[in-house]
Amino acid sequence: DVYKRQVHGDKDKEEDQVWDIWEGTNEKQLNLPPFISAPKLKLPNHAESYNPSEEYLFDDDEKQAWEKADPEDRTIDFIPQKLGALRKVSAYQNIVKERFERCLDLYLCPRVRKKKLNIDPELLMPNLPKPSELRPFPTIANIVYKGHEARVRAISISASGQFLATGDESGKLIIWDVMTSRIVTTYTFEGIIYSLDWSKIEDGGFLCVCYDTYMCLIIPQMLASTNKTKLENKIEDSADMHRGGVTNPLKWTFYEKGSTEYELGYRLLITFEYTVKSLTIHSRGDYIATVSPNISKTGDQVFVHSLSKAVSQRPFTKSKNNIQKVSFHPTKALMFIVTQKHTYIYNLQKQQLVKKLVSGAKFNSSISVHPNGDNLLIGTYDKRVMWFDLDLGDTPYKTLRYHSKAVRQVVFHQSYPLFASCGDDGTINVFHATVFNDLMQNALIVPLKILKGHKVKEDLGVLDIVFHPKQPWVFSCGADHNVILWT
Repeated sequence: DVYKRQVHGDKDKEEDQVWDIWEGTNEKQLNLPPFISAPKLKLPNHAESYNPSEEYLFDDDEKQAWEKADPEDRTIDFIPQKLGALRKVSAYQNIVKERFERCLDLYLCPRVRKKKLNIDPELLMPNLPKPSELRPFPTIANIVYKGHEARVRAISISASGQFLATGDESGKLIIWDVMTSRIVTTYTFEGIIYSLDWSKIEDGGFLCVCYDTYMCLIIPQMLASTNKTKLENKIEDSADMHRGGVTNPLKWTFYEKGSTEYELGYRLLITFEYTVKSLTIHSRGDYIATVSPNISKTGDQVFVHSLSKAVSQRPFTKSKNNIQKVSFHPTKALMFIVTQKHTYIYNLQKQQLVKKLVSGAKFNSSISVHPNGDNLLIGTYDKRVMWFDLDLGDTPYKTLRYHSKAVRQVVFHQSYPLFASCGDDGTINVFHATVFNDLMQNALIVPLKILKGHKVKEDLGVLDIVFHPKQPWVFSCGADHNVILWT
């Protein structure tokens, strides 16, 4: 402006506007912080009355304790007195002090207005169907199978649903007739039976038993069928291949025809270096996976045994974590490996890791894969059951906390939309679970029933459960030496 030879005078300053705050709303008033009402004073109680009840009056000890206490530690700031009339009440000596502190609180203490959402609580609840609309599911204890004298740790049912196998800590294996509760046959092993699994062959099949450092394959004699003849021929071919000099990291022992063990149904015995605590059989019946958790040689934790090739293989040479359970995918060449904190999905054909699932639990205990293979359940010792949807990600889709103690087993039904979990609290939780074909729709999970029938002994409750393959029934075994059928 100097170069343009122009001079500007001072602009007129805007005068401060003054308005009456009581007159009404003003434009500048709208820019001020919103008014927050002062917090209300506490209402007087019975102790402040001029004629309180005897229970509010101090005795000599209470009065002496009140006088010795610091003013900050006193529950009330005065000693209650009993007067005959209201006109006898003298002036309150702390009135000026309390009013002054009240004024200090009003202008020195910051206050924030909390916005409360006016939402109907019922709208926040999920719209789930009633359990009565989701029948059938097990509700009552129908049959109690009694014959064990020790903790029953393992249970399995034949593919036809006619026979039930249970094993206890004394090494006793009992095969029951499901409908009549009759003991069909009994086997005795030298060691704790940790796991049982029956092959999924519909007509006939074989039973695998894990005890101590052995895995035994049994063909019960009551399973007379055409498939049993095929299975016998398959095991004989496997024995011939084994005698031909197949290199094997484990010792395979085939029972000879005509021996006492062979007549009882024993066919194969595999000897391990460490204790075997878990096994699972592939749906086609040719592969068997065993787990020896918490051992020094991590490469020997998991073995996959092929009956047709008569060989045992180590799918993993090294493992960073202690493997607890394994499970096969129902249709694909995938294996689920459950460690203490994570679950890994491994492709057996390509021999590579597909996905790692993070459960967030401290110690995983069990696994069950849905019949379609896209969903799975993980049970944990820290009282949780986690549902994983493999299409949604590597974190749990749902976390269920219905047990008050460790979860021992989780299991899906193979034909009904049901799954169940059992734990050391002595209960079995039954859930409805519908998995939709539409990928845009998530699974529907509804709690149905809590089954209580087992007694808790030495902090152990229900140790294993299994569903009937064709009926909406569940079998359970526990530390109280009992086996129960729930229908």
